[in-house]
Amino acid sequence: MITLQESIEINRPVKEVYDYIVNVENAQKWQPAVIEVKRLTEGPIRVGTQFREVVKMMGRRVSTTCEITELEANRRIAFKATSSGPIEYETSYTLDPSGTATRLSIVGTFRTKGFWKLLEPIFKGEVKKESRQELLGMKRAIETRS
Repeated sequence: MITLQESIEINRPVKEVYDYIVNVENAQKWQPAVIEVKRLTEGPIRVGTQFREVVKMMGRRVSTTCEITELEANRRIAFKATSSGPIEYETSYTLDPSGTATRLSIVGTFRTKGFWKLLEPIFKGEVKKESRQELLGMKRAIETRS
């Protein structure tokens, strides 16, 4: 199992950061590995809302079905992702006010399956590198919005 924990300060109020994250379709704007995101559940975002992500992972396209497992307005969003592919993961984002900015923390656990377990040490480095790039991408995307 791979675990990661990262945080970043975003120079925008908590509500603005939360609204951006909770709109799952925005993932393509700040996650370089995400090729496609599609909501599968209609209506407002809530616990149980599902969406599909297609990500590029070590040169392969992997489709995951994600489900929101926790949702606390302007504070926290968490989801789990399952797939028939090589990986499953759980991710949570926690938002804390930091003056007029937001401290965004991400915690994730990733489980590789099958042959991919042998590649886990390599995959661990990629996950950690990508998570930092994703947070920097999110920071840029949110701070440059008008």
